[in-house]
Amino acid sequence: MATANEHKQTKSIGAKGYGGGSEGTWANDLVGFFTTTLGGRLLDCNQVLADMLGYSQPSEMMEMAVGSFYFNPTERQDFIDELERSKQLKNREIVLKHRNGRAVHVLENARMVEHADRPKEIHGLVIDISSIRGDEMEQRMLVNNYRQLLGRVRDGILVVRSGTVLYANQAAESLFGGAVIGVDLREMFANEEASKLRSLLASIEEADPTLPHQVEMNAADGSRKPLLLYATATWHAGALAAQFTLHDPAAGHKILQERLRIKMAEESNRALQAEVEEHKRTQLALLESRHMAKSVVDSSLDMIMAADNAGSVTEFNPAAVLKFGYEREEVLGRSARRFFANEEDQHRINRELERYGSFSGEVRNVDRDGREFTSFLNASRLIDAEGRSLGTMGVSRDVTQARKDHEALRASEERYRDLFDNATDLIHSVDLSGKLLFVNAAWERAMGYTRDEAVKMNMLDMLPADNRILAERWLANVEDEPNTAPWRSVFLTKDQRKLTMEGSSSLYFENGKVVAVRGILRDVTAATEAQERLHKLTAKERALFQSNEHLFWTVDSRIALTSFNNGYERMVLRMHGHAPELNTDPSKPRTLFAEPDYHKFWEEKYAIAFSGQTVRFETDRRDAQGQRVCNEIYLSPIFAPDGTVPEVFGIGHEVTGERLAEDEVREQSARLNAIFEGSADLLIWTCGQVLDITSCNTRFTKIAKRMFKGSSALGENLANGLLKHVAPGQADAFRKQLAAALAGRVQSLELCVAAPRSKPLWLEVFISPIETKGPVVEVSCLAHDITDKKSSERAMLENIREKEVLLKEIHHRVKNNLQIISSIFSLQRDHLGNDPRSMELMHESQNRIRSMAFIHESLYQSKNFSHIDLADYMGGLCRNLVMSYSLTDKVALRTELKPLPLDIDKAIPCGLILNELVSNALKHAFPNGHGEILLELEEVDGQVHIVVQDNGRGFPPKDKVRRGLGLELVEMLTEQLDGHISRTKGADNTGTRYLITFDRT
Repeated sequence: MATANEHKQTKSIGAKGYGGGSEGTWANDLVGFFTTTLGGRLLDCNQVLADMLGYSQPSEMMEMAVGSFYFNPTERQDFIDELERSKQLKNREIVLKHRNGRAVHVLENARMVEHADRPKEIHGLVIDISSIRGDEMEQRMLVNNYRQLLGRVRDGILVVRSGTVLYANQAAESLFGGAVIGVDLREMFANEEASKLRSLLASIEEADPTLPHQVEMNAADGSRKPLLLYATATWHAGALAAQFTLHDPAAGHKILQERLRIKMAEESNRALQAEVEEHKRTQLALLESRHMAKSVVDSSLDMIMAADNAGSVTEFNPAAVLKFGYEREEVLGRSARRFFANEEDQHRINRELERYGSFSGEVRNVDRDGREFTSFLNASRLIDAEGRSLGTMGVSRDVTQARKDHEALRASEERYRDLFDNATDLIHSVDLSGKLLFVNAAWERAMGYTRDEAVKMNMLDMLPADNRILAERWLANVEDEPNTAPWRSVFLTKDQRKLTMEGSSSLYFENGKVVAVRGILRDVTAATEAQERLHKLTAKERALFQSNEHLFWTVDSRIALTSFNNGYERMVLRMHGHAPELNTDPSKPRTLFAEPDYHKFWEEKYAIAFSGQTVRFETDRRDAQGQRVCNEIYLSPIFAPDGTVPEVFGIGHEVTGERLAEDEVREQSARLNAIFEGSADLLIWTCGQVLDITSCNTRFTKIAKRMFKGSSALGENLANGLLKHVAPGQADAFRKQLAAALAGRVQSLELCVAAPRSKPLWLEVFISPIETKGPVVEVSCLAHDITDKKSSERAMLENIREKEVLLKEIHHRVKNNLQIISSIFSLQRDHLGNDPRSMELMHESQNRIRSMAFIHESLYQSKNFSHIDLADYMGGLCRNLVMSYSLTDKVALRTELKPLPLDIDKAIPCGLILNELVSNALKHAFPNGHGEILLELEEVDGQVHIVVQDNGRGFPPKDKVRRGLGLELVEMLTEQLDGHISRTKGADNTGTRYLITFDRT
């Protein structure tokens, strides 16, 4: 420890070298001050340094060696060595040890002080920059995340400057077939394409980022790839550059073809199922399966709705009832419009359903209470076997929270999906005479004409005679009787192939008159041909179905065939590969057409029939092609007059479909049971009106045994098990919702199960009625563990509160820093003498700093850290200016300010502009010292209007105006706001009136 005399000398030196020592200028909450010896003894420090390193008083630090504040002793020695060489260190960054062991990054200025009568000393200043280093680390993480995101985007991304590629993601290199960084555009594109892109680079700042450009890329293997290119300006490596986004439309065409194939397969499956449903036993089995499937759908967490062609609701599952708040009976038969927050979403869905037959994307929904939420909707057209539209079916899920978490990524993916969905359509534009004005790349590929050839042609020349007459008549009447309904026509390609096109048209108006017609076409040639083949096949199957498919035959006592019909002949040919033969000659042995064991089986059956009994049995064998064939057989004896049985009459019909359906029902039942028992993360059980368990899955049994040592045997009561370990209020709520479910309404609630010696378990429970014939007497319960979700929600709320405190502290520190600068100006004014010009400049600078500090003070006191109320800010700022010029009793301040929240980046320039204009009025407008200043603020059509007006002597003529820093600053700040400022006389032709306007957003 230093003596009292040493401390006194040290403080004197500090005052001389640093402006007051620890009790002077540096005794504030920003800069730490210290004095040490070369041997490592701390002679003096201020409270800021103690707080910075976690000590309550400077005296605690002065009892410790300086080396203990470093993580490594060599760092202290390196500091001493460098200071002895240079005598002074500026802005040296070091890492000190906090009292609790964490690292504190500081910026240090130090110098060596030599004395004749005592050892050398080190005087230094320290500023904590730990938060700056933390921000730099977070910035690097954000940049790394952005790069990873670009690497996962399916479209190619290029950053180009002066025709050279500076950056490319993995998708871009895959399109090119090799590395492209550093490659010139002339190597990647044809000469005409490269010159067009270079022209685009020259005007990249005016380029429309949503306008696609059709280009062809020269791949590394020599092939040419047609692509869609989107261009926009970006900032790369500190300079302006262009970002090119490359999209391959061929991928979208493959996906649509796969969808068409799947849809055709589904239609074929429905046709086969229709045949199976004709048999009674299969109908009963499928009906039971349908009831089970409906129960599963009703228990689904997704909202499932259907509507007919008129837009009226025909299906509304319990999940939709729970989410929208409407009962099923309230919406059935009513318009689905009520579920959309705006009509544009509904129109967008209808457009895509009409074009593609399906829709997938996000929409804004609204529930019964008017609350809006975002859901992800998958919708498709319902088509019957004849190709007629029955309506639409949609499955949606609330993705409001997911949308908030991934908004940026979702917006990017929607743009790419929209481009993808429309890439394969043929788009053209024609005038009222039929002349082609524009065609897209898909149109060129389908029709065989290039774009240059197409714009020289008339679309009517591509139509057959009958279609051309209809098209001419439609174009002639389009202005008087516009008809934009979907249509179908045949087009002739360049090589005279006939393509069947299906599409729709829209009218393009200029000055209220139709000047062009735009059409979107889809090639349905293959679909039309497939449909025709399907119709022919259906006709054949109907004729086959209407024919007699029963098998009829007779045999004599030799078991030789004496007669048979076509059905029997076809069956024998199918089973054994050759037709049966009649044998009515008693002396001729019968022909054996199968293995001996099979004939022995039939001989035993025939023996029973020849004994006078009717026999019924079934056969289950494989035919000659290896396919399973099941037949139901009846053998009836034919009695002679003497009571003998000379022949047996056989009747058979194939029941393969029924047996396959029965097997399918058994398999489906097994699958449902596997789902019921194999749900590792779901608790599933059913119970009756008195809470008795009627069934449960293995997961429920394990949880019951682990949590509260209970059993899940059938007949056990939930009140003695699960509900015994939840709060009484939750148990009562469960009973109430059980009663509601028994009344036919789906319910849900959250339960917290707190069993002894076990962690609390949060469950989200969904209760659904099990509907059968008659009243509901049983319900199904599905529950999943949401304990981690609850913990995450609590952690998130705590994190948000912590960040709010940190943000307030940042604004508080910025305000204090600006206040310190203002105080430094005040101290400096005391040393200016009597120079009025310098005093005025210093006063103006102080006012400018105070205007910025006032914003951070407002944000510190507000709950919203990104916007401030401009009206409150303007009123407080101008009142402070009047007081700073000591004109409170002389100049009246009149305000007409309407509340207007404004972003802080715009509020600061506004504050500086007001500071200059009001200060200028206070200094020059009122030579006699009395007057009035009017402030007005309002928002007009999205623009902020600010008026500053005084009733003083007015602005001097232009030839007598001395342009100063204030007016230059006003003009510069107005340009920063992208705004406009005008100066006129006041309403009564006196004083000066300024009007500042700029866009609010």
